[in-house]
Amino acid sequence: MQEFKDHFRISILITREICGDISLEEKEELNGWISQSSENKKLYEKLLNPQDLREYQKKYEFFETDTAWRSVSRKVYNANRRKLVIMRVLKYAALIVLPLISAGIVYYFLSNKPASEIAENKTHNIFPGSPKARLILADGQTYHLDDEKAFNFIEEDGTVIEKRQSALDYTADSVQPVEETYLYNTVEVPRGGEYTLILSDGTTVHLNSVSSLRYPVKFSGKYRMVELTGEAFFDVKHDKRSPFVVKINNAEIEVLGTSFNINAYEGGEFNTITLETGSLKVYKDNSQGNGTLLKPNQQALISRSSEDIKIREVNASLYSSWRYGKIIFKDERLEEIMDVLARWYSIDVFYLNASVKELRFGGSLNKYESISPILEVFELTNKVKYKINGTTILFYE
Repeated sequence: MQEFKDHFRISILITREICGDISLEEKEELNGWISQSSENKKLYEKLLNPQDLREYQKKYEFFETDTAWRSVSRKVYNANRRKLVIMRVLKYAALIVLPLISAGIVYYFLSNKPASEIAENKTHNIFPGSPKARLILADGQTYHLDDEKAFNFIEEDGTVIEKRQSALDYTADSVQPVEETYLYNTVEVPRGGEYTLILSDGTTVHLNSVSSLRYPVKFSGKYRMVELTGEAFFDVKHDKRSPFVVKINNAEIEVLGTSFNINAYEGGEFNTITLETGSLKVYKDNSQGNGTLLKPNQQALISRSSEDIKIREVNASLYSSWRYGKIIFKDERLEEIMDVLARWYSIDVFYLNASVKELRFGGSLNKYESISPILEVFELTNKVKYKINGTTILFYE
């Protein structure tokens, strides 16, 4: 245990050095470790070499973390070749630590942990999500959208809906109806899925896992109105004559032309609206009046239990990172983090001890790769452990 603590302490110091967030006292502690042996010095210099860092970052775009972990495990297992192992695993381990900026990963090439321990929790049955959804037409016909094959749907009014690879496009027939009559379609995205819609006005909607959008095949009248449950990122086509309105369970969001993220999953304390560009207004529970105005990099937290709407300054890109292939957490509770990962990786999560739900972590994960790195980071903090059985994960003290 003491060896674990020593290695993990040094891994934290090295990570802080990489991030430029190390204090004078910590720097002295790290220098003491470096001077203890030539192996320590070589390892430190390798990790902080700018040229190597750039090469690692470039290679990471095409890097498979599962393959790397297997390679690391095979090498570390042979204790008789320890010196050779340390140098060879660097090129693999550094590729994993750079995107996560995590002290826990550095621990692996400090501790020389046996392969049997590294492989104890396997995630080979856990796969990242992919584009898939269910389309429900106005007459109730249902179509599953889970491949990249392109084809057409025809609505009751003759509107042609084009399926283009992993998106639905309604802009092919954008003629406005004469009367304010609507045919509604619904797209439902299951666990482990995501999907993109291009509505008849040119607005693009990215739907996250366990989300649905109800919308008219063609817009008409004073407002372009849609109904959302779950989470979606909207890139709204500007039309000053017809504001775009998103209805969620306890509020309406009105915009002209802007991009923003809405998180309105059931069970949370707040619904959140995060504005990336443009401006929008939030109306609580169909209330009349001027509404609450948001500016870029502001977030509205709409309470489910009161009339409150709180506004705070945020980095909007963190809240929409999921649509760019990243899942980013910043000082969040383990339970909240795993709620997000459970929807995307289609897993079930349980907690043997209620206290571990409250542990807070930060980090980044490529959503199209293995869940393994971030689980290992949690465990290497020495605050929580986990076990995996199929697609079920159990956390405990």
